[in-house]
Amino acid sequence: MKKFVLLFGCVCFCLSVFAQTNFQDISFSEALKKAKEENKMVFVDCYTSWCGPCKYMADKVFPQKKLGKYLNDRFVSLKINAEQGEGVDIASKYSVSAYPTFLILKTDGTLIYRIVGGTEGADEFISKVEEGFGEKSAFRMEERYLKGDREEGYLFDFLKSLLASGLDEKAREVAGEILAPLSVEKRCTETYWPIYDNPRLSLVGSENLRFFLKHVDQFRRGVGVEKVNAKLTFLYVSRLEEMLRGRMPATNADLDLVEKELKKHDLEQEDLSNYIEMMRAINAKDTDKIYSLYRKVYQNMSESKLSYLYFRPILLFQGQGKWTEKQKIGFINFTNELIMRMESQVMQLSMQNFVEALPKF
Repeated sequence: MKKFVLLFGCVCFCLSVFAQTNFQDISFSEALKKAKEENKMVFVDCYTSWCGPCKYMADKVFPQKKLGKYLNDRFVSLKINAEQGEGVDIASKYSVSAYPTFLILKTDGTLIYRIVGGTEGADEFISKVEEGFGEKSAFRMEERYLKGDREEGYLFDFLKSLLASGLDEKAREVAGEILAPLSVEKRCTETYWPIYDNPRLSLVGSENLRFFLKHVDQFRRGVGVEKVNAKLTFLYVSRLEEMLRGRMPATNADLDLVEKELKKHDLEQEDLSNYIEMMRAINAKDTDKIYSLYRKVYQNMSESKLSYLYFRPILLFQGQGKWTEKQKIGFINFTNELIMRMESQVMQLSMQNFVEALPKF
């Protein structure tokens, strides 16, 4: 009788294990090898210990029988902590920057498809995986490309599927194939504008972006002043924000160059000027000027931008006795005003902690 109970318990345990997604305790290279032997693909769950949606997927979604059967039949599945061990290198290799991110790979490690973000249930997640293998998916469309098909309409469809799959490097290759045979005049038209306008296809410092900046007036004629100016504004705002964050050089000579370029492109705007004025004040260590600029720069800024742009100009002079008591009170009042309109509880907490620390600066 005891043997029967023990056997029954083992069977139930095994059924419960195989009813859920079978994440295997093996290395990445072992997973690739095993998938090849079993004629499957590799499914990688890239997570972090602090990620709430990652925990929800692990506790609520992956244990579901329907999803477990679907994934187990098709994939060798692996969980990778992106901040530990080989997970750091894997996250870097596949450009994982948000969590959870799920990777679907060939057995040689080639990325087929990427899913960013979790779902509430099994059906929704299965649908997301299926999108990576549909008729318009990069996986299905690649065959024509490998056979040498370079028909423009097909290439544009393939480009869209690559972007949807998160295959940015391959997408840039295909974009290059589209642009290569074109004249300068034809490149500067509405048809090809989506390539130049997409920051994933035309990276800062890339040949595409250099071409755009060299032919701004031709793009304005071929695409429209409003669209081109919006792209220029985005580029210069991004550049100036990186300077304000301390991620790019922001000497007065650098700022002079930006102002010269803005004038050349007839793009002098108040928001851009305020950024430049703030950085000149920082360079001069003019805390009175920095204080006077805070409302102009940050009053209408989005919460997401405030999270990485708001604090640095104040913190640069922390503990140096630069801020007067009146200025500290002004910063406290202004920060509290911003907190009142915020929706993100995380951002509210960050700003409240900042307010509590301000009197010590």
